[in-house]
Amino acid sequence: MNCSHESETPPPCHFYTAVLVAEEERVSIDSAEEANERGVQTTCEEAPSWIPDELAPQCMSCEAPFNLVRRRHHCRNCGKVFCGRCSSNSVPLPRYGLTKPVRVCNRCFMFQVTPFMIAPQPLLD
Repeated sequence: MNCSHESETPPPCHFYTAVLVAEEERVSIDSAEEANERGVQTTCEEAPSWIPDELAPQCMSCEAPFNLVRRRHHCRNCGKVFCGRCSSNSVPLPRYGLTKPVRVCNRCFMFQVTPFMIAPQPLLD
């Protein structure tokens, strides 16, 4: 069963990773127009393919079976299928062109997405 707000194809890419050809340096830019102005080539990573609903009778984390109450949710970072409790976080994934917060599973949130967003805390003496 697919949630009505989830589509089978990921949204188009609106975020670009630019590679400065002359300097071989990676920079982030916001639009194709900006890329043209800066004279750079643009690329966008393709988001992972979603696991089909038919291949996920249960949450891929806690293994709770899906039913009318416990619905399937796809993690936009890894493409696996989770229940609401195991995918309750939302963050932007700009490398896939998702600049607004989207659903991610708890594992991706903890180990792949947020370690780069959390500033280190100073040590107390």
